Amino acid sequence: LGQAGGPWRGRVGSHLQRCGAFSAAMRVGLQLQPELKRVPGDLPGVLWEALDVHDAEQVEHLVAYCLFVTVRALPAMSRAWWSEADRRDALALERFVEKKVGPALVRHEVAMVRAAAAAGRWGTDSLVVRGSAATGEITASYTIDETSIAMLIRLVKGYPFKNVEVECTSRLGISEKRWRRWVLQIVQLLSQQDGSVCDAVELWKKGIDKEIDGVEPCVICYSTVHNPSLKLPSVECPTCHNRFHKSCVYQWIKTSGKSNCVLCQQPLFSN
Repeated sequence: LGQAGGPWRGRVGSHLQRCGAFSAAMRVGLQLQPELKRVPGDLPGVLWEALDVHDAEQVEHLVAYCLFVTVRALPAMSRAWWSEADRRDALALERFVEKKVGPALVRHEVAMVRAAAAAGRWGTDSLVVRGSAATGEITASYTIDETSIAMLIRLVKGYPFKNVEVECTSRLGISEKRWRRWVLQIVQLLSQQDGSVCDAVELWKKGIDKEIDGVEPCVICYSTVHNPSLKLPSVECPTCHNRFHKSCVYQWIKTSGKSNCVLCQQPLFSN
């Protein structure tokens, strides 16, 4: 389940929630091991084959492990349950997540990013995604017309019970309102929809691709994205309707001494 995509995990999680299995499992787990002191680690295979229910150590290990993989596989659902739990259960689960699940989940997300890159998930060499388990930061850099657009996702301490932080370090000339909407979509995907960081990066890339789809290059610099302003062509000739980068037009006017269109030679601006 932890390896599956967000939509599939969401469907399975919704079923577990509807039938009451998820809530029941969380409550029983906390009752059997309220202090959550044991480090989950990897569950020995022998416990699956011959679990001794009278062995308290084996039972505690199994309970801790089940809680661990549940929060790791269904972080959004676990967060929703935690937000509505009574104070004692909420604090116990919060400590467990902060000390055990969070660091392991960060390592897992970084490993998934590296595996996705190796498998060619992005479908292009223009998108480079890197992650650091030490800092909990994942950076994505998308190069278009030799210009890089960058985003940073920070998995903060307490994740997934605390929202990720998203920074778009360059905006490609796209409005601040649209960038804020993209950031909100990424935060919602990771905090409310059991999405992965790989899903978030893919969502970000698709948003950029959709934004520049069909945009003709500036006929002055022959690029879609202006370097270094990261702007798209926005100045339109009223006669031939070709578009230019504002910076390119100003430079053209400065060097040529006239304000006519580069192509049709008609005035670009009305008096």
